[in-house]
Amino acid sequence: RASLPRFFARLAEPQPGDEGFAVKIRYTTRRGDGENIWATEVVRSGDTVTATISNQPRDIPDLRHGQRVTVPIAQLTDWMYRRNGKIHGGSTIRALLPHMSRDEAERLRAMLAPE
Repeated sequence: RASLPRFFARLAEPQPGDEGFAVKIRYTTRRGDGENIWATEVVRSGDTVTATISNQPRDIPDLRHGQRVTVPIAQLTDWMYRRNGKIHGGSTIRALLPHMSRDEAERLRAMLAPE
């Protein structure tokens, strides 16, 4: 979260080759724990972002894939964008690599830009 200003600066002034800007949003589930959902088509407005949910939530009944949502920036847990095909940001992806199958981890490592 500390690097969100870097993401928002790039979102405001994308460079050639930049695409796929996304944020990860934390929602409280029916059971009271948290579920983190990636969202794309990100637009910032002051202390909020509006974005489109990119996957089907598991335990958030009022949220669905493709839904447009507006949330406080404080609800964001990660960010990423692609530059010339390489993923920048994606701290949660990097943290989960040791818990993935070897093939999946290798596939993602090849897509990650050095940080």
